[in-house]
Amino acid sequence: ATVRVSASGGGYDGVAFDIPVTAKPGFVADRPNVPLYSCLSAPTCSAVVTLTADEAPTLPVSVTISSSDTGVAVVSPTSITLNQTVSSFAVVISYVAPGSACLSFGATGRGNFDGIFAGGVDITALPDFKVGGFVMDVPNGPSSTPDGFVATAPIIYVQAGSTSVFTVAPTLLPSGPATVEIIPEVGGVATVTPRVTFEKHSLQPQTVTVTHLAPGDVHLTLRGSGANYEGAQWDRGVLVRALPSLVPDEAIVIIRYHFERNLTVRASTPQIGAVSCNISFLDPGLGELLPPTVPMEDGVVFATALHVNPGFTRMLFSCYGDPSSNYHNTQVVQVAQLNFPGFDVSSTVVHVQRWLNSALSGSARGQGFFTLTPNEQTDSDVRVNADNTNDAIAVIESQDGILNPSATAEQLKYNTYRSSEPKPNSKYFRATHQGSVGTTTVTFGSPVSPKWPTASGCAQSAATCPGYSEAIYFGVVQPLLPVTVIAHAGFLVAQVSINLQRLNTEVFTLTLDSVPDSDVTVYFTSADESIATVQESVVFPRNGAITRNVTVFNVQPGTTTINCRSEGGGILYDGAEANGLVTVNCLKGFGLSGIYIRAQAFPTDGGVTNLTIAPDDALTHAMTVDVTSSDTAQITATPQISFPAGPSVERNVSLQHIQSGTLNSPVLLSFVITTDPASNYFFVVLPQVRVVPLGTFSLSASSVRVQKGLFVDVVVAPNVVPDQDAT
Repeated sequence: ATVRVSASGGGYDGVAFDIPVTAKPGFVADRPNVPLYSCLSAPTCSAVVTLTADEAPTLPVSVTISSSDTGVAVVSPTSITLNQTVSSFAVVISYVAPGSACLSFGATGRGNFDGIFAGGVDITALPDFKVGGFVMDVPNGPSSTPDGFVATAPIIYVQAGSTSVFTVAPTLLPSGPATVEIIPEVGGVATVTPRVTFEKHSLQPQTVTVTHLAPGDVHLTLRGSGANYEGAQWDRGVLVRALPSLVPDEAIVIIRYHFERNLTVRASTPQIGAVSCNISFLDPGLGELLPPTVPMEDGVVFATALHVNPGFTRMLFSCYGDPSSNYHNTQVVQVAQLNFPGFDVSSTVVHVQRWLNSALSGSARGQGFFTLTPNEQTDSDVRVNADNTNDAIAVIESQDGILNPSATAEQLKYNTYRSSEPKPNSKYFRATHQGSVGTTTVTFGSPVSPKWPTASGCAQSAATCPGYSEAIYFGVVQPLLPVTVIAHAGFLVAQVSINLQRLNTEVFTLTLDSVPDSDVTVYFTSADESIATVQESVVFPRNGAITRNVTVFNVQPGTTTINCRSEGGGILYDGAEANGLVTVNCLKGFGLSGIYIRAQAFPTDGGVTNLTIAPDDALTHAMTVDVTSSDTAQITATPQISFPAGPSVERNVSLQHIQSGTLNSPVLLSFVITTDPASNYFFVVLPQVRVVPLGTFSLSASSVRVQKGLFVDVVVAPNVVPDQDAT
């Protein structure tokens, strides 16, 4: 091509000059403008541009690719060879720092691409972010920054039920107000502060709060907008690891004075990878861990803590492992109560029945006991006073006072735990029912003097006497819980002894001796259920009758008693009990082959069914038994059987089926025993036996002949209308 240069005016008016121009081939980029984002891993911090020659090289040519500012972006590869078959190539442009640069290239060689030098791709490396200020909270515990935090590859750990914070700051002064959005790639793992804002020309870090929702990992993308941060981005640049929880077996671990205590913390999800846990008291002077570092095994951490000084504190479990472990950097706080020396109380509620030994009545009032046991070996005498709020309900007396016949009223109120007594030197207090129903409260005091050196002239002061020390139980002692004594109401029965026939039941009447202010359920037990059983319970409704019948069943001959315990009814009856309410004499009787008999109709066994009767024991005198049927039109029976004195023998009562009856109206067999008044069976009664005379069927033929290949109908019909469906 030719370019003509023309002039006009002056001495050059009309002058023209032709310049020959040769148009060289070049390269076309698929992306003339390339934005680069800051990020944390090279593959995602890069962009790829494809350059294609305008025309195929006539001869091989070497192409050099370069960045105009390698402080902003670098390229790869930096050189490539093209030929007639390869006329395009890809260039990777990688982020270095914010700024602008140009992608340029030059071709050298022979042929149509020799001596070509050009640019053509504008590179904009957008401003960067800086993450720091990571602080992790733990519920009820201290905040911390785990070791190993890397600002260029940040992992933000957040504990279950808690939050963590980190800061985001610009690395380049914002040219105007700029906003950074914080975008989780998925939901449900953690919530985050959605955006932070930077003022113009401010590099002040802004805080992002991460709140735990569920265990798992989620990446956060930081995306800028406004001023020179428009389009700036960290794609998935921050990893949030929402940790699974560690769960202590106990909300509060109570450690006795100067004792060791085992405690357990468990993983809430299956453990992945090896994990060790460092354990420490947040108040170091109160306790020690033996040892301070223990492994997590199968999701369980076992630790042993030693009581050093009394107090209320916390223990921090900090667990670490391989970064890939799901419990790496997991923490939990165990609340611990390190007790002062004190006493173990056997019970804080004592039930005292109206009469001694839970009897139904008597001359001696009921008693209840509770014990106090020092949980440390006493190194000096310790006196514990029992202060009672209401002696009209129950009187409280000490073991030392009871065992001392000459004890004064004051001495009956306290026990002395002596240093000479071996541990455990438990001592009891006795509560005695005073006849009135109600509650009283027992509280305690422990006056004790300090243990001083015996050297004469040594002042009673730690400052002036080097040998001075205080007794273990001097000063603050673990508070003793008050003991509530409940003096209960009682029960009455109309008869204290009942005779119960063989295979029979009997009832006795139970009455409450006080009117309850709410429903009372009384539960019964037999002292020997192999002899007699009793119904499980009866209920006395509030403002209802205070008398109920209780049923007892004879199992086998013998004697037992019935006991009871009540629930409900407030102070009066909630926990009241009585032993030996009723003495039950289960009499010897007869063994019967059945007390409910189905008698077959003729022709089965000729319509005869036998009832077998045998005395349980040898007879001291001869005995006859008269048998009566309530309906001889249906069943007749052997009218009388006899038993000789001596060893037991069986007798059969023959029951003759006369006419079919119904299931709902059985025939009753009654028995009358006649024997000498001195006989061991004089008071024995035979129970009634129920007999159902069964129906039968009539057939249209008693015998039939059936030819081969044929059939014959036989009609079957019941002799009475069935009272239930019959198959």
